Amino acid sequence: MEKAVLGIYVGGREGAEVTDPPEDVGIIVEGCAVLQDLRDMANGCACLFGLIYCLNLSYPKDLRYTFEFLQKVLMGLDGNKLSTKVQVLKNKLHNCHVDVLYTRSAELGVITCIVCSGSEIFRGVLFSH
Repeated sequence: MEKAVLGIYVGGREGAEVTDPPEDVGIIVEGCAVLQDLRDMANGCACLFGLIYCLNLSYPKDLRYTFEFLQKVLMGLDGNKLSTKVQVLKNKLHNCHVDVLYTRSAELGVITCIVCSGSEIFRGVLFSH
């Protein structure tokens, strides 16, 4: 954690299953945990963007396109001004044939999304509450 410039950490109990809820979710800024005991990744993501905005932080250079995609495309904040790389990705996502399958785990409150496009399959947790 001390090497992380900016990020979200998720801590679990030793021996916990992947489906078990996290023991701790928090925010790291310049190697220091600045927020702890956030309920889940969705709150962690929202708080991270709130801290970036309130503290007027820059995105880490090696993750700037990831953060830009999250902010402008997925969250829809200031989405009119995109870098070329993010605009190309956004166009590819909007122009491909997509089948989206959602599964929900009621116990965990997690929604998983599986996107199929041709022979590629992408899977990830969209949000939890």
